[in-house]
Amino acid sequence: MEYGLVLGGGGAMGSYEIGVWKALRELNINICAIAGTSVGALNGAMIIQGDFERAVELWENITLDQIIDIDSRLLNKGLLKWKKEDFSLFFALFMDFIKEGGFDTRPLRKLLEENIKEDIIRSSNKEFAINTYSITDREPIELYIDQIPKGKLVSYLIASACLPIFKTAEISNIKYLDGGFYDNVPINLLAKKGYKNIISVELLTKNIKRPLEIDVSNLITIKSSANLGGLMEFDPDRAKANIELGYLDTLKTFKML
Repeated sequence: MEYGLVLGGGGAMGSYEIGVWKALRELNINICAIAGTSVGALNGAMIIQGDFERAVELWENITLDQIIDIDSRLLNKGLLKWKKEDFSLFFALFMDFIKEGGFDTRPLRKLLEENIKEDIIRSSNKEFAINTYSITDREPIELYIDQIPKGKLVSYLIASACLPIFKTAEISNIKYLDGGFYDNVPINLLAKKGYKNIISVELLTKNIKRPLEIDVSNLITIKSSANLGGLMEFDPDRAKANIELGYLDTLKTFKML
């Protein structure tokens, strides 16, 4: 049986989805299509490429400065490694950056440009789709890989993952916001293509989800059985724990534990 895979958004919690992928590989579940929002779009691109080992390596070594340009105040305070006791200071600096227009995501772009292989994704026989939201036109944008201009995949992945705390993503004079603010679990992207067997991965306890436009006869939902940490908790130890949790939760979902 072939399945479509839908990967929800959730920032640093996205490491959980790599654990899901690990279990699906071991279970020999055939994934024929992927739709993702935000970090789910980024993980989806890695899955389409088949770069499992690289995805694990990236997540298990992730730090906040690989995602956003970190101010020297954070560096000097040693706040790159998330600690709960540092939250009040982090939050105060965090709000300063928001007032200045948001965090610069050039480090994330660099990370994606080094690891996303657009040619492989385009030549894959697996469907790939993402969503984002156009601030300029005030409308959701749903894109399948053949609708994304060549050479622009990384830019649209960043647009899909552009949280309000980041500097606005802009492509061809159009500004974009994280797709999760329209539909954080974009099942419809695959349902509209006729996929009836879909595995949906939800990272957040409360999601913005659009009603299903087309019936899905076999929808399997995987949710975390424990806390996944914070949206911006890009920390190697947390990522490793989330990967293991995603792996175990998926095995339980398919009744293999």
